[in-house]
Amino acid sequence: MASDRAVARAPAAWAPVAWVLAVPAPVPASVPTPTATASATATATATATKSPTRSAPTTSRTTPASTTTTKPPPAVHASGPLKVPQTWLVDLDTVTLSSGASDYWFHAVTSTERYVEPTGATMAWVGKPADPLAACQGAALSKNRVDIATIGAGDILCFRTDLGRLSVVKVNVAVGPSPGTLDTTTTTYEA
Repeated sequence: MASDRAVARAPAAWAPVAWVLAVPAPVPASVPTPTATASATATATATATKSPTRSAPTTSRTTPASTTTTKPPPAVHASGPLKVPQTWLVDLDTVTLSSGASDYWFHAVTSTERYVEPTGATMAWVGKPADPLAACQGAALSKNRVDIATIGAGDILCFRTDLGRLSVVKVNVAVGPSPGTLDTTTTTYEA
């Protein structure tokens, strides 16, 4: 009966189990052929379509934690250098000296008592921050004036103009004796 069966072996790298293939012997004509019954078909169908008792583990996609996003700076409305003589008014919306509507003035009470004083704006003195725009965006602005003697080169003054724009004013040089000039570089952003 060795001719009725063939034995095949999988290569050792695949699996250590031997596979046996059997070739069916011819069935004599006198033996009836079995037929499927309704109950056998129903059982086979139910077994084949039955849901598994264990479900696969749920996988979820993870997204990395949000990193700090830097907002782009607001658009610049006006900017440039501006030298403000003692007693002059300044319009920060145009970065010019003014004789009418203004945001601040270089107020000289006496030759030694002098201030940067808001007129139509609010302001804050924030020193020398690493990021002047961010410092001004977070500053508590008020109508308080700042003594010119306390302001040094590199200091930043923040303003909210009478038209609602944020303005960052850098003092380039400490103000000298009276009559002094406030030497600044100003950037006013769109509201």
